[in-house]
Amino acid sequence: MAYLHREFVVFVEYNLKENETYFWYLQWTGNEEKLTALNTIINSVNFDDFSGEKPLFAMDISLKLPEHLVDLHTQVININSFHKMFNKCTGSFTLDTTCFTRFASLDNFSIQDQLIWLFSPCKIERLFTNFRHLYKELLDGKITRDEYIRLSSI
Repeated sequence: MAYLHREFVVFVEYNLKENETYFWYLQWTGNEEKLTALNTIINSVNFDDFSGEKPLFAMDISLKLPEHLVDLHTQVININSFHKMFNKCTGSFTLDTTCFTRFASLDNFSIQDQLIWLFSPCKIERLFTNFRHLYKELLDGKITRDEYIRLSSI
């Protein structure tokens, strides 16, 4: 489904050990239910319990950003990292959020380990359909690496 005016919410990955922070603008439009479930899980973890050895996550669905602002922000130059600092994720969020139901019986540390397994380092983009489609085209040799980088920010 194509959307004329897409909105985005922010997902942040902090890696204090490596001194890196990544911002992911996740397409809210069309993914409201799944991203609300993800937000609930992330905001249920007390990250104050962690010493900085593991990546931390933050998410805010109260602020919806219009696509034109996201497009401007993702043009910010990256600073010494293996991945872009500001990223745009479009398409459908493919994670089956029923996996979050098992989190209810876990402690802070176990939930954090599950979040790290799902999202770190820089894996959240792989859970959006547009990334998966472009990545397959790159692997199949249908597009170049430069085309992949350009198209993945659209």
